[in-house]
Formats: sequence, C-alpha cells, structure tokens
Amino acid sequence: MTRLTRPVLSILTALAMVGTLFVGAPAPAFAADPPIIYYIAQSGTAASTPGDGTNCAAPDYVELAAGDDHASISSALTPASNGDTIYLCAGTYDIGTTIDLAGETITLQGAAAATTILDGGGTTRILTSSGAITVSDLTFQDGSSADDGGAIFATTATVSNSTFTGNTADFGGAIFATTATVSNSTFTGNTANSGGAIFATTVTVTDSTFAGSTASFNGGAIFSYTATVTDSTFTNNTATSNGGAILATTATVSNSTFTDNNAVIDGGAIYASNVTVTGSTFTDNDADGSSGGGAILSYTATVTDSTFTNNTADSYGGAISAYITTATGSSFTDNTAN
Repeated sequence: MTRLTRPVLSILTALAMVGTLFVGAPAPAFAADPPIIYYIAQSGTAASTPGDGTNCAAPDYVELAAGDDHASISSALTPASNGDTIYLCAGTYDIGTTIDLAGETITLQGAAAATTILDGGGTTRILTSSGAITVSDLTFQDGSSADDGGAIFATTATVSNSTFTGNTADFGGAIFATTATVSNSTFTGNTANSGGAIFATTVTVTDSTFAGSTASFNGGAIFSYTATVTDSTFTNNTATSNGGAILATTATVSNSTFTDNNAVIDGGAIYASNVTVTGSTFTDNDADGSSGGGAILSYTATVTDSTFTNNTADSYGGAISAYITTATGSSFTDNTAN
C-alpha cells in the first residue's frame, strides 16, 4: 500500500530579507500575470504561439482523435504555470501515457462531462501530480493502476461536475489523495482493494452519486479516516469485508441516501468508529458478518431525523449495531437481524 504523505513544497515561497536598500522606501509592487487558458481541440488550426488560442474553434493545440492523445495535453503543460487552465474541447482523448502535472496548480477543465472523455484504455492511470489537482466537467473512464488511483493520484484533488467510470487500482479505484473534495460528480463501476471509488485521508463529498463500486477489502465506495458526506446517493456498492459504501474512522453524513449496499462482513452501508447521521435514508442495505449493522456499524452512532427500512444483518443490529447509539426523530421499519 502506498502511504499517504503530506504535500512537499517544490519552491520556496518566501525569502528572508537581510537588509533594505533604501530605509523607509516602500517595497516595489509587481502586477501578477493574469491566468491563461490553453485550449486543446481535436479539429481546427492551432495558434502559432501557445496562449494565443481563444476558443475551441481557434485552439492553442490540435490533438487528432487517433492513437495516444496525451501529447498535446502534456505539451500545454510546458508553457502553463500555476493558476492557468488547460481546457479540453469536446471529444474522447485516449490516454496511453499518464498526464503528469508535476506539482503545478493547473486546472484541467472539459467542455462537459458528457462530451469530454479521458480514456485510460484499462491500462493507464490518467492523471497524476505531486501537488494539487483541480478538474471539472470531465469524464475519466477505464483508468488503471497497479498501485493507487486509477484515474487520479495527487496530494490534493478537487473535483467538480465530473464522472468516473470503470477505473481500477490497488487503493482508490478512481481517486487516491491525501485530501479529496468532490462536488456534483458521479462514480460508477470503479474497483479497488480498498476505496472502490475514493481512498483519501480526508474526503468531503457534496451532491454526488456512487453506484456499483466494489472493494475487495474495505470501503466499497469510499475509504477515509475522516469522511464528510452531504446531499449524496450511494447505491449498490459492495465491500468484501467492511463498509459496503463507506469505511471511515469518523463519518459525518447529512441529507443522503443509501440503498442496496452490501458488506460481506460488517456495516452494510457505513462502518466507522464514530458516525453522525442527519436527515438521511437507509433502505435494503445488508451486512453478513459476525458484528452486523445492516445499515451502520459503529462504536458511537448519533442519528437524527433519519429513516431505516428493510436493512438486514446476519448477526446484530438489522439497522444499527453500535456500543452507544443516540437516535432522535428517526424511524425504523422492518429491519431484521438474527
């Protein structure tokens, strides 16, 4: 397993001033260069100078839709600097060689997730960085790594309006990061030993969907030490061990829905040391192990304004198996346990 590490600064961000040239003189002010958008398209005529492109009809680079399409994306990284954006126009880009941002804080943006696809072909991790990655409006499909992060491997990953499907890795089938922040995104059919979709020390998920992801060990969709989930849906995710949808040390869940998730051992939907659930629904989740928790297994579970229906456990707690449980304003209907 690859260990999660803290970000490594590649550049000194401050210099100690030994003295002043003019006593009392104000420091000179320099205007920062404005961010540049580099457009990459699969048709059209490329601008003569990178950075002069204006849109998808007049791009900076043209990448023909044949063969390995990482070349122009990687070429755009040469002039791009921190704060710039590489904009991928609609098309399917076959990624035969991993795109490496090398620690630069560059945004990778597509025209829309439905029309802008990065395809790893089942053999290649799609995107990596030793620092922070920001992506939006893209589909990452069939990325693969024998190590971690089939689609994305980074210290920090910020993802919005994107889709991840059919990605595979040892840990984090789609995303492996120290810190992952995900919004308005969809994860389907991703697989890993742990963290079928996401493996991260800290993960924050908002308005997202996880369906059909699988972990051959823990965390069918998410494996994290601290997981915060809001307004999201988990359906038909599976862990061969614990946490059909989520395995975490601390899980905080609000206004979310868990349906048909399964853990072959414990915690059909959620397995965590401490769980706080508010305004959420758990239906038809299942745990088959000796400690149970058809929907939730936890040492401490605090549940407010939530609904548990038709969850099952082969041992304890058809809905919840916990040492300490506090439930307020919640309903439990037709949950079963042996």
